[in-house]
Amino acid sequence: MKIFHHVVLAGALLAAGAAQAQFYNLAGTGVQAIYGLSADGTRAVGYGGSSYFTWQLGLGPTNIGGAFSSGSPRISDNGSTALINAVNSSTGLVEMARYDWASGTTTPLGSLGSSSGSEASSGWGLSGDGRVAVGLGWVTAGRAEAMVVNGSSVSSLGTSVTGRSSRANNADFDGNVIVGWQDSSTGFRQGAIWRNGVQTLITDSAGNPMSELSDVSSDGSWAVGVGPASNGFVAYRWSQATGVQTLGPNLLPGDRSGASGISADGSVIVGFSRPLGPAAFGRGFIWTEATGMLNLNAVAAAQGINTGGVTMALPLAISADGLTIAGLTNQNAGFVLRLTSPVPEPATAASLALGLALLAASLRNRSRRRPG
Repeated sequence: MKIFHHVVLAGALLAAGAAQAQFYNLAGTGVQAIYGLSADGTRAVGYGGSSYFTWQLGLGPTNIGGAFSSGSPRISDNGSTALINAVNSSTGLVEMARYDWASGTTTPLGSLGSSSGSEASSGWGLSGDGRVAVGLGWVTAGRAEAMVVNGSSVSSLGTSVTGRSSRANNADFDGNVIVGWQDSSTGFRQGAIWRNGVQTLITDSAGNPMSELSDVSSDGSWAVGVGPASNGFVAYRWSQATGVQTLGPNLLPGDRSGASGISADGSVIVGFSRPLGPAAFGRGFIWTEATGMLNLNAVAAAQGINTGGVTMALPLAISADGLTIAGLTNQNAGFVLRLTSPVPEPATAASLALGLALLAASLRNRSRRRPG
């Protein structure tokens, strides 16, 4: 069966050697979401239905099989290795697995000795060098722990709360810094970071626990996560030097936001801002320290990119250089966006921010004008 993809090209040709701004809408290809990007954004991995897909610039998506159950498919910086899930033929159970791009082979990576339903483990993150795979492994039918596969070595990062679960969501370039969550005694998924296997739980300056961490910069210095109630449900970043820094305000009043991806040097962050509800209801954002949180569709439009009315609802990955972003659209299909710059020119950024502020004010005023 021929697999096709829809491409919207926008903007004039740039200087020789520079990338052209492009938006790839993967609706109709079977790809429901893209989760992982290579460092240069030319290769990606995602899922659709029960299978996984690779995507390559100029070639589009290819179904590579596997067995999607849960998790986040990822890809190494050089694009040679992907992390997916697949059935281990010796046990009949789903495990996190490595996919080798060159050979097209898939290798299950093991478990922590138990299973929940048909799943023994699931992959959620991959180090930039492709050497360390992380995720969760079931230790009983009802409890899982953050799992690390380094070469042929399988280990658990354990739990710091007796009887509760933990999970690893991603790793830095060499796999020495891992981020994810630790269940509290109440079931709250608190952000956690492991440095060389030692866990630190993330709290703000007042001691409030922060929600789970989603991604980490290549050198392990910056981590990003989902905003909890204590900070008004605003996405945040964290480092040992600065502590918690919120990334808001959110794009619209009443939204909840979370950061899902961070560039290699930590300077560009992507995520979502949406009301409580399905991912497709959201609006993607891109953040830098200079611009704050900006609507991703608006930034694309400012660079001459026509998305054909599609909203980039849930960005899930950003390339190391901050120029390529991928995720899920409001049509529940995958997308890849290639920018000419990670942020607009200062004047454009200011006008975008002003426009969002005026829209937010308008919505607030409208909500006050209720019939008596």
